[in-house]
Amino acid sequence: MKKALSSPDLRVLAEGWQSLIGARVEQVQRPEANLLHLKLRHRQRGTLHLLVDLQGWAWLGDAPTGAPTTGGFVTLLRKHIRKARIESIAQLGADRILELRFAVGEARPVLLLELFHRGNALLCEDGVIVQALRRQKFRHRTLAPGKEYRPPPATFDPFAASEVQFRERLASSERELVPALAVECNLGGDLAETIALGLMGTQA
Repeated sequence: MKKALSSPDLRVLAEGWQSLIGARVEQVQRPEANLLHLKLRHRQRGTLHLLVDLQGWAWLGDAPTGAPTTGGFVTLLRKHIRKARIESIAQLGADRILELRFAVGEARPVLLLELFHRGNALLCEDGVIVQALRRQKFRHRTLAPGKEYRPPPATFDPFAASEVQFRERLASSERELVPALAVECNLGGDLAETIALGLMGTQA
């Protein structure tokens, strides 16, 4: 069973959600510790519910049930993006980070959703973190209010890499083909297995 979205999954998802640009945020909730719910109003499609499980999933679905949790992060997020319109939706580089840019008056808040490890959500303006769902400190970056947002160290970018770069990456790997494609080439397990089967078929 698939545990989380891979980098290519997120790229396809972000490209498919370009139709959400222009939708207005009507409500922001946090139904569970790792779940964010953005209720959107779309001019053609009506009410939509964008849900993000910070442990690796994002989807459009039904409104979640149960009483939403409260707290400083969701309160501040609501203050910044409620009534805002979505200006852009994109994957940040080749990482499993979903970037939502909004427009409300003169402000241009950005919501960065890191869909790996424990997951995190960061409200930013002008490249600076306004609030973080989880304050975290790593070797190369600190996720806390007032700090410049820095993504994780760059990973292999399968969307920009050439065939030669893929060959070199695989040749230098000590892993078997499928794990090397999944981890070192940043393709995820499902796509790695499909590619490996295709290569085996070619060689048969």
